[in-house]
Amino acid sequence: MVRSAVASTSSTQLAVELAHHTRAIARRARVLLSAVDGAGLAREIVAVSPVVGVAAMADGLAQTLAYGALARRWLPAAFDLEPGGLGSLPARWAALARRDELLAGVLERIEALLRDLDLPVLFADHPDPLLHFYEDFLQAYDPQQRRRLGAYYTPEPLVAHVVDIVDAALRRRFGLALGLADLSTWGELEAAGVLARPGHVPADAGFVRILDPALGTGAVLLGVVARIHRTMAASYGARGLDDAAAGRAWCDYVRRHLLPRLRGQERMLAPAVIAHLRLALALHQTGFEFNAGDRLPIVVADTLAPPSDQVAPAFTVILGNPPYARESVDEDDPSHDGGWIRDGRPDWRDGRPPLEDFLAPARERGAGGHLKNVYNLYVYFWRFACWAIHDCHDVGIISFVTPSSFLAGPGFVGMREALRRRGTEIAVVDLEGDQRGARSSDNVFAIKTPVCATTLITTAALPEEPARARYRRLRGDRAQKLAGLAGVDLDDEGWLPAPRGWGEPLVAVAAPQVAGWPRLSRVFPLQLSGCKAGRTWVVGETRELLEQRWATLLAREGEARTEAFKDSPTGRRADRSLRGQEAILELGADAPVPTIERFAARSFDRQWILADPRLLDRPGPQLWALRGPGQIFMTIALTGVLGSGPAATISTVVPDLHHFCGRGGRDVIPLWRDLEAREANVDEGILDALAPAHGRRPTGPELFAYAYAVLANPGYVRRFEAA
Repeated sequence: MVRSAVASTSSTQLAVELAHHTRAIARRARVLLSAVDGAGLAREIVAVSPVVGVAAMADGLAQTLAYGALARRWLPAAFDLEPGGLGSLPARWAALARRDELLAGVLERIEALLRDLDLPVLFADHPDPLLHFYEDFLQAYDPQQRRRLGAYYTPEPLVAHVVDIVDAALRRRFGLALGLADLSTWGELEAAGVLARPGHVPADAGFVRILDPALGTGAVLLGVVARIHRTMAASYGARGLDDAAAGRAWCDYVRRHLLPRLRGQERMLAPAVIAHLRLALALHQTGFEFNAGDRLPIVVADTLAPPSDQVAPAFTVILGNPPYARESVDEDDPSHDGGWIRDGRPDWRDGRPPLEDFLAPARERGAGGHLKNVYNLYVYFWRFACWAIHDCHDVGIISFVTPSSFLAGPGFVGMREALRRRGTEIAVVDLEGDQRGARSSDNVFAIKTPVCATTLITTAALPEEPARARYRRLRGDRAQKLAGLAGVDLDDEGWLPAPRGWGEPLVAVAAPQVAGWPRLSRVFPLQLSGCKAGRTWVVGETRELLEQRWATLLAREGEARTEAFKDSPTGRRADRSLRGQEAILELGADAPVPTIERFAARSFDRQWILADPRLLDRPGPQLWALRGPGQIFMTIALTGVLGSGPAATISTVVPDLHHFCGRGGRDVIPLWRDLEAREANVDEGILDALAPAHGRRPTGPELFAYAYAVLANPGYVRRFEAA
């Protein structure tokens, strides 16, 4: 399709036009890159590309060429400074575009579209046009990719908070007068008694080296550059330099000191290119003039891949907003991320994965059943940062914006212990933002996951005591929270102490008098996950309905049956047998109906379920083994925030994973630990401790009934709402 250039009258219209041409480039690039007998240049691009898959390569090529044409209008020199990690790819892309008639034609139309644009007028309402327009462009180009990648835009007040708190820590905890801009060496800090220099670190090496390991489009790294520029401008003014001398000094500082100790890494090509262009433009706006030999410190690389020359463990400041995404715990799932942080490598600790430092303490504390929540990208980046600093040279600062699940979740007890062991000080700013739970609050991002900004400061190697943890929560709507960040100082009086125990939550205790009370998880030691069916059709209102659904499934054959079954990526599949049972795909049309049992789908919602493990993604064998006469399952949000109403509900039949409130985890507490109802699921020591107060030793069922009576009363939640 040929589409003529139009005079775009708004940035939104331009985004639509540019996106149209970018899709055309991507379609043509996919054809060229996937052709087995394609041009030699196309084969070379596939061979040297840092991304995997023809679709991803074509997408990166298309976005870089099309969006780069626009960016070149802002700062022509910037586009000639390719991000690291691409090698000769940009030149090959350009050559491919010139040689292919269709690609060349699309690029000509893009040039015609942009030729007469007045960019300052068109983007007058965009404070950061390269970024804000990119979001509009991506929404028009590929809305699914836009949703998948999330909002690139990290709010400026949040960026400023992360940068400023790190800058303050360098000044106040390490004695560096210029903070992030300081050029003091390891040897100078050692001589001043600030720290002990590891033997492998040269004395003349600069101490402050900065890494954003998940760069995105560069918001945090640009915040660092802006902060350093303000610091150096103030320093030049204090030294009495005029504007011309200050400009020369700044250019020399950037070239000799800033760029060599600054680094951003991003594994996705398109955002890395945008970050590269933004950094070039930002430096240009400060007065820096590029020379032919200048290289911007942005690299297209997977930070979580095994260390190589691309990842030098010499950073003392690691900061950013790493990606968040839960993963399967299945080690055999080839699609999982995490690289060597999750899988280990032979030459480091005999192959023990670094993530084990977060997992092992949780298992030792009996929280192994909650570890599925730890398999998250942001956790991998935390462990990487701890390795890059504490496992390499002991001291430094980590400051990340991440989900807040690790602050108090039981599965993260090992992570909290590891952070306390590696730090001397932890500062947590809780921004809330949970829009799925019982108490909804505004999020500073366009997401439903609550987030926090956490800074880990380590001034001495391997502290013998848990790091001192401080906590503060910002409430209100989005605007109020972002405004509140400006008032947060590393040493002001707005912080509250968090518990000092190694694995204790990293949140302040709102009701200190209850902090020492035994947790439910100790009173009732066995907690299980509810049954996760993974497909809706196996649960129904009547037996007859499920029998009908089973017959409908078996009436189909081959792909039609597989489609009706609904395979799960990490759960059950129609073509797989299970413990000697035939695969669902192999069953005859007259196969008997599986056992149908009562099922607690939600609190106060009894249904029926096809109780066949071949049909259930995570049936929970132990849970099913405990069902029987006399058994009672109490469900409660052990790890979440409670809303109004009861804090617990019960069921006499197997409950769903999300029985209590539509979401859940290891939140099912059975009354009995055995099918015969002889061994109560109660800590014997607690029963002994209660005996003097009651004149006799209570029974397990009595304590279970008492706990449920208290928790099921809405007054319990009202009384302890703040805690």
